[in-house]
Amino acid sequence: MCRWLICENLRGFLTSRPPLVMFMLLLGVFAVTLWVLANIVEVKNLKNPDETDWNDFLSGFRKVQFCMLLDEVEAGNETEHIAHQSYKDIMAKVHGKFEFAADRASTPSTVEIVEVSIPMWVELNPTAELVNIPHNVSLLSTTMSGRQLGITGENAGTEFNVTLSLPVKWNSSMCVHNNPCSVLKIQTCLLLKAPSSLFPNSRTPSCSQLGISNSTDEVPSHFRMVSKDRSKVRPKDLVCDSSPSITLDHRDDLDLTIWLTMHDKSVIDLHLMHTSFFLFIMVVTLLAYAVVKGKAHATYKTKTYSEVPNEA
Repeated sequence: MCRWLICENLRGFLTSRPPLVMFMLLLGVFAVTLWVLANIVEVKNLKNPDETDWNDFLSGFRKVQFCMLLDEVEAGNETEHIAHQSYKDIMAKVHGKFEFAADRASTPSTVEIVEVSIPMWVELNPTAELVNIPHNVSLLSTTMSGRQLGITGENAGTEFNVTLSLPVKWNSSMCVHNNPCSVLKIQTCLLLKAPSSLFPNSRTPSCSQLGISNSTDEVPSHFRMVSKDRSKVRPKDLVCDSSPSITLDHRDDLDLTIWLTMHDKSVIDLHLMHTSFFLFIMVVTLLAYAVVKGKAHATYKTKTYSEVPNEA
């Protein structure tokens, strides 16, 4: 009799209260989902979303397209472009324009300049003018700002030097007659020179780990680049005005990723478990209500009587 009453109450609850039934099912789904997430957090290595690592920093180069300028930089040129000067020299020239420069020079600078050599994948789309250069292009450099890499905050306006090394003799046979020049894809070193505050405080990638050598037998030839926002619609040659274009790509390295610590994972797991248990308790409460008072109440119809007029 008790079992039959429970079944009747559950059946009445399902048929008479569809919104409450749907709400109970959603609570159960959420509870199971949070429980599964808690177990995943416990056993999996997860990236720390609050920390910026080198994978995040270098992925910003995918938003930038570099356009090569075909005028070679002379080593002894006094009008050298800012991209070919060290950051310390640039800061010294700027401070020298102010009054009391001598007094300020005696004060030690708090800006620490760091040079980092990073392996990057380079895709160079050459032109016939570039291939016709009699000697190989070995160095390409420019200046960029943190904003171009998607960096926000106080480092958004920070400028830094970028020097790209091409240690291979690639311009010997790039174009055949009137056919388009073939695209060069190599992995090489990218030298970054900037204040230490711009770079992530984590393990730094190194070219030496991959055995990439930047040494060449010839005298290095230095050319300039201009950084522009990479377009998803316009072709590369239009963005660079028919100049040689260069794009950089970094493949994520798991060794450079900043993972969640065991303490962080335990805190996340605890919150997810508590929320999951709370939702399970609500589901059980609704089931108990359905078993006890889930049967629909019977409705009684009230009969009405109307007076029938007497026929004469």
